[in-house]
Amino acid sequence: MLDSAIDKRYIMNYNKLLPGDIILESGKKLHSKAIQVYTKSRYSHAMICLTNME
Repeated sequence: MLDSAIDKRYIMNYNKLLPGDIILESGKKLHSKAIQVYTKSRYSHAMICLTNME
């Protein structure tokens, strides 16, 4: 997979992800903003890598 520009501030290099890596992200929709406010966090969702991305 190619690198993907998620935002001008963040770039994800899928080739470096390993099984077990946790990726945190923040959405722009209302439910994501509600999660951020409720948890007092800048992130609203977490993902876990299950396989090598190569």
